[in-house]
Amino acid sequence: MANDNEYSSLPQDDEQAPLVDEKPEPEVAEITSAPSNGPAYRIIRLATLIIVVCTVIDSLLFLQLGLRYWKASAPVDPDSLELRSPYIGFDDLYRNKSRSSPHGPIFNLGRALMQVSSAEPNKVFPQWPDSWMSPDGLVPMDDRHLLISTIAQFRVRDYGMENCSFTLEIPAKDDTDAPQFTIPGPGESVELDVWLLSTERRLKFHELSWKTKPARQKHLGTWTASPGSSQHLPGYACKSGSYQTVEVTCSTPGCLLDMNVRDRKRFGLFLKQYQTI
Repeated sequence: MANDNEYSSLPQDDEQAPLVDEKPEPEVAEITSAPSNGPAYRIIRLATLIIVVCTVIDSLLFLQLGLRYWKASAPVDPDSLELRSPYIGFDDLYRNKSRSSPHGPIFNLGRALMQVSSAEPNKVFPQWPDSWMSPDGLVPMDDRHLLISTIAQFRVRDYGMENCSFTLEIPAKDDTDAPQFTIPGPGESVELDVWLLSTERRLKFHELSWKTKPARQKHLGTWTASPGSSQHLPGYACKSGSYQTVEVTCSTPGCLLDMNVRDRKRFGLFLKQYQTI
């Protein structure tokens, strides 16, 4: 019978080791990255590029639409718009001048006359100081007040009447149907210079003063105004539909001419247009 205190040696190898319940370790799946030049990578890169390009195009289109909307909604000065000729094709039609028939001159009374003063360079004079009461309210009097210095603007009318000559008609003193005028001095005459002003647009008379008037472009001539006289300046080429603006001033300091014309009569300052075709 073996002794309970008998010595037992430890097992020397795995075969002698006692059996132990052990759980198998989980298998670790090996993760390998796809190659950077594989089909999937190329598809992702192409899709990203397409998205970026589409985003840039959409942004540019959005900015363009916004710019167009801003331009369309921005206020536009009507006087800055281009003057289009209504006589379309007339240049070709009348290239052969034998087709035209003779016409007399046109008397162009002008858009408006406005006073300016070198003594008050910043003052804007009222364009129509006189008015009359109508059922619809106050209506300005259709006056053409020629008071030196005066700026007058005309628009060339019709087609083929493009030779312009400025005219000054002073009625005789005994003409009861003519407008009243004032020419002081013993000789009852005054010398006036006529200047063509540099302008291609309609003047803003509510802002016109000696300081803001257009620059002088050309000296058209000199008038000697006296009762019962008719003064004409040499004609010059003026395009149909264009604006012609002149300034009438004293040739010498201290002169005066004051005449107010109503009812569209052919007195005072007006423009004659002669046929050119």
